[in-house]
Amino acid sequence: MENPNIRKDEVLEKLGLAEYYILQKKEGYRFTIDPILLAGFAETGYHDKILDLGTGGGILPFLLQKNNPEKNLTITGIDIQREYIEMALRSKIINKTDSINFLEMDIKNIPANFRNSFNVIITNPPFFKVNEGKINQKKEIALARHELEVSFLQIIKAAAFSLKDNGKFYFIHRSERLMEIGRALTQEGLSISRLRLIYNDEKTPSKLFLGEAVKRKNPQLKVSPPLIIYDDKGNYKEEVRCLYD
Repeated sequence: MENPNIRKDEVLEKLGLAEYYILQKKEGYRFTIDPILLAGFAETGYHDKILDLGTGGGILPFLLQKNNPEKNLTITGIDIQREYIEMALRSKIINKTDSINFLEMDIKNIPANFRNSFNVIITNPPFFKVNEGKINQKKEIALARHELEVSFLQIIKAAAFSLKDNGKFYFIHRSERLMEIGRALTQEGLSISRLRLIYNDEKTPSKLFLGEAVKRKNPQLKVSPPLIIYDDKGNYKEEVRCLYD
C-alpha cells in the first residue's frame, strides 16, 4: 500500500539508527553532510525554543530532535519555498511529532512576534554570493547554494532580531568568509563564542567552519579541535560516523 504522504518524485530516508525519517526529492536539492555536522555542533538546553532559518525539507529540526530526545525541544523551521515546507510538514506527519513546526516565511520579513523569542537559532545557509561561481539552473539547488533570495547578513539580522538575550546562533559557512562574518555579527550585537574548523582530510586546508555566536554578551572565544571528515583511506572518521548513528 502506498503512503499518501510520499509523492512519486520523493524518497523517504531514515536518519541514522533512530526512528526518524525525512522526505527528499529524487532529483533536485538533497541534504549533504553539512547539516549533520552542524546539528552535532549545536548545543541545546532543556525546553529550548529553536528556530531554523532556511529549513528546506526540515533536515535540521529532525536531526536536533533525534540528537536530543530527552530535552523537550520546540523547533520551528521557516523557508520561502512552499514546496519544501509542504514536504517538511509531511515528514512531520510520518515522524508523528508535535514539537516541530514548519512555516512558509521570508527570512527578510520575520514577524514582530518572533522578536526576542528563541533560545537557539540555527542555519545552514547559501555559501556563495550572487557573483561567485556558476548558478545552478534548478531553482531549488540555486537557492540552497547562492544568496539569490537572502544574504548571510540578512540571516544574521533575522537571528539577532529573534534571539533572546544570551541566546545562541549556530551556523556553518566557508572559512574564507570568517572575518567578514565576524564583523557582520558584531554589528548586529552578536559575538562569536565558539569556532570549529572543518577539514576534508589532514592534508588539505579548511574550506568550512562551524560557528556559535551569542547575543548581547562578550564571551571568550573558544576554538574547538579541528573536525576532520575523512581518514587516509577516504572513509569517514569515527566522530563523523557517530553523527550518522
